[in-house]
Amino acid sequence: MPHPKILVVDDQLLSTRLLERRLVRSEMKVYSATNGTEGLKLAREAKPDVILLDIVMPGMDGISVCKELKKDKELKEIPVIFITARTGTQAKLEGFNVGAADFLVKPLNLEEAHARVKTQLRIIEEHKANLILTQELEQSRRQASLMHLTEGIAHNLNNLLGVMVGYLSLLKRNSENPEKILGNCDRMDSAIKRMTRIVQQLTVIGQFTSLKKDKVSLQRVLKGAVARFHRVAATDCPVKQDVHVYDDFVFNTNRELLEVCLERILHNAYESYEQSEGKKPVVELLVQLIGDDTLELSVLDKGKGIDPDIRDSIFEPFVTSSSVIGRGMGLTIAQHSVKCLGGNIEVSDRKGGGTKVTIQLPLVEEETDSE
Repeated sequence: MPHPKILVVDDQLLSTRLLERRLVRSEMKVYSATNGTEGLKLAREAKPDVILLDIVMPGMDGISVCKELKKDKELKEIPVIFITARTGTQAKLEGFNVGAADFLVKPLNLEEAHARVKTQLRIIEEHKANLILTQELEQSRRQASLMHLTEGIAHNLNNLLGVMVGYLSLLKRNSENPEKILGNCDRMDSAIKRMTRIVQQLTVIGQFTSLKKDKVSLQRVLKGAVARFHRVAATDCPVKQDVHVYDDFVFNTNRELLEVCLERILHNAYESYEQSEGKKPVVELLVQLIGDDTLELSVLDKGKGIDPDIRDSIFEPFVTSSSVIGRGMGLTIAQHSVKCLGGNIEVSDRKGGGTKVTIQLPLVEEETDSE
């Protein structure tokens, strides 16, 4: 860090001057103040990297100054080293409780003070390096996720196109057999619908970056989600609802996004029965409040259950235990939707067999810092 800025706030002028000279020799730029009010003003103007702050000063003492610093969004991360003549544990605890990073005891040892300032500067640099590394890792993760998604899309669309080319060839070969022509057309129609579904799912993932929420009826959301599920899955599979919330319950959410999320989970639950012979599809929807601030919606089935091979990657796109081409985006979309709504989603084994997908949505909006 070239020429770091250090603010020294101490009412003992001689001590301040000696410390200033020692720090300047290490190519640090030093600002000084002799009282808390002036120190707070300088901190806001200079935005120092480290603050050395005397606890006992006339007027505004160091504890009060530190409290004000920690309230300021632009200053709260600056490390504060308290200067004190008190060596007791209670004094240090009081300082740490208001956000102190370290302590120096009077009379000051200039070399020790210099070393402690350098330590805080090194911590700042390491923190910045960690932030950069975290950002780089996040960028790499996003690129890997995008690559995985792109490969999945290409693979699924290529397979579906291959299916269509195959049936087109059969159409030409059986051009004089109406029954076979109709059968091949139906299969091509199914492939086209799956391709359309993939494009629609990708559109959902790309939307809702700026989410608008309104007060909506829970009953309306549940009714809409079940209707979507029946329409998209082309089924009349019953959805057994167990709602432990009063009928006119309303909450703040994006109705369309939550309905899409629930539709995808209901669809996944329905499809889980396809590889479980002899089981009639029945999907359950459990709704309840957790405390006063969380709405929990759970979709349960008694289908095949979670494949151990995909358990750790179940939310990744195109990860599926189904052998049908064009599936595997349902939970990806559900997770994306729930995150946009500020909630959490998890998938677990259901007791007695099957799967349970649980969504928890906060009913209390997070407060944002005012400017």
